[in-house]
Amino acid sequence: MHSKYLMLRWLHISDLHLNSKGASTAMLRDELPRYLREQGMRCDYVFCTCDIRTANEKPNDYTDEMADFLREVCDAAGTTTE
Repeated sequence: MHSKYLMLRWLHISDLHLNSKGASTAMLRDELPRYLREQGMRCDYVFCTCDIRTANEKPNDYTDEMADFLREVCDAAGTTTE
């Protein structure tokens, strides 16, 4: 019997503050992709909302390192960045 419902699996991440130098944000960068892989998380979509960077930190740019981190999270969750 086929279900008439489609199940989507998604991951919502927020307030990453990737340009902050604090220990908690550094730990997040190290642990989140690893945790997703260890748990075998597979998602259809990854939504990243709010505060990818901290507005009052200097420099205040979006960097290639931030994009690389978001790609790594998507890869760890088994989805693409498209």
